[in-house]
Amino acid sequence: MKASLTRAAIILIAINAALAVVILALGRMGQTEGRILGTSMLATTTALLAMVQLPAVRDRRIGMLPIVGIAACGIGFVIVTAGIWTEGFSEFWGRVAGSAYIVAVAGAVAVILTSWPIRGKAKWVGTAAPILVMIAAVMILGGIWFEFDSEAYWRSFGVVAVLLAAAGLAVPILHRGSVTEEVAVEYCPFCGSGLDKATGTSITCESCSQRFSVSAAN
Repeated sequence: MKASLTRAAIILIAINAALAVVILALGRMGQTEGRILGTSMLATTTALLAMVQLPAVRDRRIGMLPIVGIAACGIGFVIVTAGIWTEGFSEFWGRVAGSAYIVAVAGAVAVILTSWPIRGKAKWVGTAAPILVMIAAVMILGGIWFEFDSEAYWRSFGVVAVLLAAAGLAVPILHRGSVTEEVAVEYCPFCGSGLDKATGTSITCESCSQRFSVSAAN
């Protein structure tokens, strides 16, 4: 699936780029051309957001969030496309479209963060990261729909955003560290001789003199 998604993403980007080149090469950017290009760029962006979340749906990861995120992609795309090709949309529909894309982006970010599992004592960081994503998304949605102007509210959001940024940076680093944890082995992978639970990045088998290293992998 990963290879198929990668190919689909490249095709979408290539189509969007080719369309932009053709329109610009014709030397005119009228209202219709602008709408075509805008719709194409929106379709590409929306499709990429949805594709990022598809593996999590297949793996049944983080519950219903990726399904909700993909559905939000469709809702946002329909509303914004309708606004591009008509005279725009009302404030209400603007809020709906903005909310849909916030949910879509939140789903994509959460899926990306959970694609780097963490082992060991720092596992809680991997659990906290998608929770922070959802909290930040809910707070933004609250600001959109209820127009909160409380300084305390937005300071709280700032705290969540900082924690999320820290978690976002820490997750891939901790993931990388956890997959290289040393594990004990009891037998040589070359000759099968007993090793008495050897560990380390450089192990030498006394029977066959072969050297190798062992690490945990996800």
